[in-house]
Amino acid sequence: MQIVDSSEMKEIDRVAIEEFGIPDELLMENAGVEFTHRFLREFPIENRDRVGILCGGGNNGGDGFVIARHMRRRGVEPVVFLFVDRGKLKGIALSNYERLSYFGVEVCDCSTEENLQRNRERLGGCRYLVDALLGIGFRGKPRGMIEKAIAEVNGSGVPVISVDMPSGVDADGTATEGPWIEAETTYTIGLLKYGLVDYPGKAAAGRIEVLDIGFPAEAVERSAEPAG
Repeated sequence: MQIVDSSEMKEIDRVAIEEFGIPDELLMENAGVEFTHRFLREFPIENRDRVGILCGGGNNGGDGFVIARHMRRRGVEPVVFLFVDRGKLKGIALSNYERLSYFGVEVCDCSTEENLQRNRERLGGCRYLVDALLGIGFRGKPRGMIEKAIAEVNGSGVPVISVDMPSGVDADGTATEGPWIEAETTYTIGLLKYGLVDYPGKAAAGRIEVLDIGFPAEAVERSAEPAG
């Protein structure tokens, strides 16, 4: 199985978008659809179960918004917990956030400690939590409300399923400082990352599955070729 670092994954993404003409919004949509399909196949959901989707401000959060929309379409009750100020959202993440209102998806503002405290009971009452806080662009140590979100999630006792990477884990496996999400399962997007096969990421990720979201084979093969 091919394993990539963050720069290789970003290059595959660039080639798919710029050279093969696949819109970045379609790749995000595919990621959300595939995650939702796999999640609902593998995790039991009953009528009144809520699924909490924890979102940051980047494209990983955008994946979370798409997942919330598709869960709603499949009859699940998703609740988005947004850990950044809504005004910081941009691009396709913002577009997918704005679509949530058309589907009646509840959004809880957790961008401040006061708001997190207000929504703590609601978050802890979810059947599952989906971690879409930080993606492959993350480096260093989580700070601010993202750090508090990680502590809240790990202390909640609610099973966590991560999107692409457990938040707080460096995708390259070289600079993970902690804290990080302790996931039951990680559905990683496109290809396996080095940060998921080296410790501590391997332990943080739990069970790992790769989601095929439609990257062209040539784009993937090119990333495996030696430079020069």
